Amino acid sequence: MANSKGDALIDTVRARSARTSDTVLITEAFVLDALNEGQIHIVRKTPRLVDLDSTARTTYQLSSAKTVAIGGCVRSSNIVTVTTSDEHHYLADQEISVAIGGAVRSSDFVALSQTSRNWRGMAAAANGNIYACVSSGDIYMQTAGVGDFVALSQTSRDWRGMTAAPNGNIYACVYGGDIYMTGVVSETNAFSGVHTIASIPSTTTFTFAQTGADESNLAEGTSNAYSINISTLDPAHIGGIWILNGADTRKAGLRYRPLPEFRKKYIPIANQSEGEPTEYTRQGNTIHFNCPVASDYNELYLHIDYTAWATALANTDSSTSELSNSDKGLILFALAEVYDEIALAQPQFENKALKTRALFENWLAEYQEYQEMCLEELYDE
Repeated sequence: MANSKGDALIDTVRARSARTSDTVLITEAFVLDALNEGQIHIVRKTPRLVDLDSTARTTYQLSSAKTVAIGGCVRSSNIVTVTTSDEHHYLADQEISVAIGGAVRSSDFVALSQTSRNWRGMAAAANGNIYACVSSGDIYMQTAGVGDFVALSQTSRDWRGMTAAPNGNIYACVYGGDIYMTGVVSETNAFSGVHTIASIPSTTTFTFAQTGADESNLAEGTSNAYSINISTLDPAHIGGIWILNGADTRKAGLRYRPLPEFRKKYIPIANQSEGEPTEYTRQGNTIHFNCPVASDYNELYLHIDYTAWATALANTDSSTSELSNSDKGLILFALAEVYDEIALAQPQFENKALKTRALFENWLAEYQEYQEMCLEELYDE
């Protein structure tokens, strides 16, 4: 059946769902949503579609993923810029793991422009908070080593000294009095975690988006990457991935391994020997490789065969489904959705909904077989 315009599909479904009672109103928007849901269902259930098959050959690259030391992180306008000690060889859109460790001293002491007080003792907590006590005054805290020292509303005492235990507890002593302790819950450094690289300003910096107040952290840490983010591609299915490696390209096709199996065999990837990836898995729009990429393969491009999603039908204009010969299936799917909706108020339509759904499944099986035949003919040419 030839493709129909979007409004023709809608009219067909609404006409077929005509009924004597108007208890349930089937709107044009509802039918359009049902048709688009039908497109998604067909594509999801049909891994290879001649109409939507495509390739991406120059967008994505391999990147050697050796652990690289981090010298500092700065967040400004919700963008974090990370500076590495050596060239990182990362690429935009890669998934990156960042782990921040201990603090690094700057060479000079710089005034922090705090209110002049009779400061007597200071201590640094394991989570990065800094404490300072004032003789015959309060105890103040600076969060994560950034910003002003804020009073904690402690009882005014003749505080003289402070120290921090490895477990994060903070101790303060009072001249001629007692010793006081407060427990501190260790916090995860805000920059640590898995991020998608947004840009590569230089060979020793990279950025990622992260919402938060402007702050900086001169901290030691590490970063590594074993994945590529393909959200700009957003494929419905991946038919194959090859490393474009000259004469070795075809033999370098990566084998797909389902995510549960991949996790059991290769996670953590950092424990695998570096080399040329031979297997991959997909987690959403992230491609994970089975090993760190050796420098010999750094920056080689990937060839990705994939099936795209069909463009959604738009309102009731002249848009046409990209799925050729799919009108019958789309109408059946949308009708089943309509009958399900009607059956909420009129149970007698439940059987009709089941029968229509069965007709759609039978059509889908034939459609899948037809697509396989088309692909075979395409590759035999």
